[in-house]
This record gives sequence, structure tokens and C-alpha cells, in this order.
Amino acid sequence: MFFNGCLRLKGLFYHQRTSLALCLLLGSLPQSSQASETYDQMIVQARSGNSSPVLDWLAKEADRRPLTRGELADGLQIAGWANQDRQVVDIWQRYQASGPLPVRARVAVARAYRNLKEWNTSLLLWHEALRAEPDNDDLNSGLIMTLADSGDTTSAQQLARQRLVVRQTPQRYLDLTYAQRAAGRDWDALQTASEAKRHFPDDVTLRRDYVATLSLNRVSGPALRNAATAQLPAAKQRKLQADAAAQEVRIAVTASRSEAERFRVADRALADYDRLLGLFVPFYDLFPPEFTGMVLAVTCLLQFTISLLIERRYEHKLGSALFWVIWYPLVYWMLSLFTTLVAFPKVMLRSKPRRARWESPDRGIEKG
Repeated sequence: MFFNGCLRLKGLFYHQRTSLALCLLLGSLPQSSQASETYDQMIVQARSGNSSPVLDWLAKEADRRPLTRGELADGLQIAGWANQDRQVVDIWQRYQASGPLPVRARVAVARAYRNLKEWNTSLLLWHEALRAEPDNDDLNSGLIMTLADSGDTTSAQQLARQRLVVRQTPQRYLDLTYAQRAAGRDWDALQTASEAKRHFPDDVTLRRDYVATLSLNRVSGPALRNAATAQLPAAKQRKLQADAAAQEVRIAVTASRSEAERFRVADRALADYDRLLGLFVPFYDLFPPEFTGMVLAVTCLLQFTISLLIERRYEHKLGSALFWVIWYPLVYWMLSLFTTLVAFPKVMLRSKPRRARWESPDRGIEKG
């Protein structure tokens, strides 16, 4: 019906291309509106972490028709969100010859190549994206991190410093600390993180980076004190608490301190560990001895099941023996118990000690 209407409208126009375009527009208006709403909903789901619906839809559409540049870019981005780096690269290699894709698509592919440690291709794509948007901070951050990860830490630090001199922003401070840590210059990274915290004291991301850099340099006490304003997860806070207690133990054994001061530090460390143990106890509920009985029982039943599946090919009535098999350990243990109860008192209460000698019955060797 749709194509027949297009053919009838064709005679009303001087140009075939114009008529075809109008027919496609008129025929797709009601359906594209509904499809657009559905597509937008799938994009929202992908941003929330459920990327399967939109990726499956794009795969089906790719089998039915050529995807648009926007759909290809969406697919590359969403596959990147789902950490499907190999799929991102496969899509890129399949469609890159069809024409230029948006910058966001190149960024997704550059990140995928970076995660796959294909540094040269990743750097090439970062440079291509930066030629289109040279002032984009996210693109420059991606280039700096890729340079640092690839081992070219000198170029990464130079680029990060140049950008920081031009304009001081939280993101540019983070880029420089990342490059310095990648180069093994942890104390320089701490100095940069301290300067960033001084310039932007209310930035939560910079606070977390400052705490992480302190912890990396084993400055555990200040790291724990600054963690209160960094909004760290509970697991990281517990690790910082344990590191701070361990730092006090190291200080307590330092020879440069007096004996009394070392004892005071050791007492403080013991008090911290006592407090931490009280916090950690609820996390051990699934550990021995509560959980081992269930693991042992399930493992035993699994072994029995596998044994029966293997042996039933040779022992057809093996299942009927199970009733008697389960009593074997009980009988064996009871015999061992009663043997011990009878033999131990007889040996220990004997008045005249004698050597124990095992007398084996003759098996026809001596009597021929």
C-alpha cells in the first residue's frame, strides 16, 4: 500500500528524487514517531545499565537495513558502556568505510582500543577526534590517559602540564596526577593533588583523588582523616582504617622514639584494632564454622551423584546398595571406638611393661 501510493504521487512531481523523498517522509511519519519513542526508552534503559534491549534491536535492524550514522554512534557508545570492547571494535571495522562517524563514536572506539591495549590505534583515534574538537576536555583527558597507559608518560605529563598552565580546572589536575602516578612519581602526584585540593576544596572528585594519593604514599593517618569529606564507600573506609592502624604499629617499632612514647603508640594501635575488630565481626557470618557444614554436605552429595552416573554403566543394581553403604562409616567408627576403649586400659594398666609385637598368622610359608 505504501509503495503504491508513492507510485501514484510520482507523476505530480518533476523530479523523481523529490517524489521518492516525499513518499518516504509521508509514509514513515506515524511509524517513526512511535519507533522514536521506543528507541528513546531503550536508550534511557541503556544509560541505567540495561543495554541488551537497544543492542539487540540495533543488531536486528542492521540485518534488515543499513543503520544511520546516529544509530551506529549510539551502538558504539552503548556497547562501550557495557564493557563490550571487542564488539565495539568489530562494529567499527565493519562500518568505518561507509563514511565519517560522529566524534562520540570515535571516542567510544578509542576507549575500546585503549582497554584492549592496542595503543597506536587508540591514540590515532584520539587525535582524529581532537582535530574536530580541539578544546574538548574529555577528549584531551582520554589522550593523556592513553599516553600514560601506553608507557609514554613523558608526553602525557607534558601535555597535562601545558593544559594546566593555560587554565586550572579540576579535570586538568586529575589528568596530571594520573600521568604522574603512571610514571611512578607518587610524591609529585601528592603535591599536585594537594595543590588541586587547595584551589578547589569543595570538589568531591578531587578529595577522593587526594585521599587515594595519600594512601598510595602510605600517609595513612591523614588519608583516614580526609576520607570523612570524600564520600568514600564503606569498604574503602574500612581499608583506610586498617592502614592507619598498621601505620601506628610501624611507628611504634621505630627506634628513634623513646620507650615510653613507643608504648603509648602501641597502646593506641591496639585500641584501634580492638575497635576495628568490632566493626568487622558481622562480615564473617558466612565464614567457618557456620558455613562449612553445608559446603561439606553439598560436596558429598555431588560426589555420590557423579559416582553413580559413572558406575551405573557397569553396576546396574548399584542404587540398591546405597542403603547399606551409608551404615559402613557408622559400623567402622563404632568398632574403632570399642577397640580403643578395650585395648587402651589393658595396655596402660598392665603392671609389667612389655614390648608390643604383631603376630601375623602363617600363610603357608613356614609349613610349606
